Amino acid sequence: EDTLGRLRFVQAGGVTSVFKVSQRWNAPVSILAKDKLEDNTLLRLTAEPGSAVQASAAGEVVAVSADDELGPYVRISHGSDLESVYYGLSDITVEAGQPLSPMDTLGKVSAGGTLYVRMRRAGSPIDPEDFIDTSGVS
Repeated sequence: EDTLGRLRFVQAGGVTSVFKVSQRWNAPVSILAKDKLEDNTLLRLTAEPGSAVQASAAGEVVAVSADDELGPYVRISHGSDLESVYYGLSDITVEAGQPLSPMDTLGKVSAGGTLYVRMRRAGSPIDPEDFIDTSGVS
């Protein structure tokens, strides 16, 4: 089995096929419950308060700030006009300009136990579950 870019070449019985490697990202926390808000563009995750929140994919921290409604956040650029924003953080451990690898710690889930995730492509909100794997959680 060889991998080239995002394609995986599989050879079996003299036949070679090409399959796209999954682009699903790991969930940023261990999820207890989930639901979608704002026309499926805001993902609300319930987790243990104080749990580590990790970057679901590689990127660079664009901003660390606070939203009046959703609380402290970290905004990450993943390239190709794709951004993720993690709201409801406490004890934020990253700063603007910092490069990130998948699963780098961003901070902790706030005392309320709620983490919000929003994603944007070219500035327009998109469904976070198109990227983040939340399977197995209802």
